[in-house]
Amino acid sequence: MTKPFDTIQALSEHNHYYLLDDNAQLELSPLADHQHPSEVFPFQASFNLLSELQQVESESKSLLGILSAKDKDLGHYLRLQDKKIVLIAQAISDNSQASKKTRLQRITLSEGGVIVKESTGYVAGDRVAIKLTLVPSNLGLLLSGKVLSSMQTEDAKALHIQFMDISEAQQQLIARHIMRKQSDQRLKPNNR
Repeated sequence: MTKPFDTIQALSEHNHYYLLDDNAQLELSPLADHQHPSEVFPFQASFNLLSELQQVESESKSLLGILSAKDKDLGHYLRLQDKKIVLIAQAISDNSQASKKTRLQRITLSEGGVIVKESTGYVAGDRVAIKLTLVPSNLGLLLSGKVLSSMQTEDAKALHIQFMDISEAQQQLIARHIMRKQSDQRLKPNNR
């Protein structure tokens, strides 16, 4: 029998997940057994729109590649249409986020979970609903998680939360975000 993990670092190392220190918009709420995160967070059209668009884009990437190989002009046109849709969705989201004044916070993200500083009283074993918006893509994810551990820091508790019942598509979106941000971070020192 394997020992349960108590940190996201241990879980990520075991599963060969990448870790990323990042800024994101994140909300947590207690989650009852057999409850879905969408039942905890009220319906928000722009959040759901962006989430669905990202999943559709992820699912259609390979098809777009096949079409582009057969007809380069059609592939180019479809990429431009995709970019236009993404820009419209981001404008809607930016407008919605500006009206809410949701602040960014520092997190550590992996495909398997997240570490976040929180002043609330969550303890190991608690189930939580997670509303996560990654920037700058405005990728929105509603996830369920389980608190692995709660470690006191100087100003708050660092919650290590493992994602539960995460779909492969959601995991791939997170992995793609991590790789994109890490690539950007590697390029920044060379541009100085």
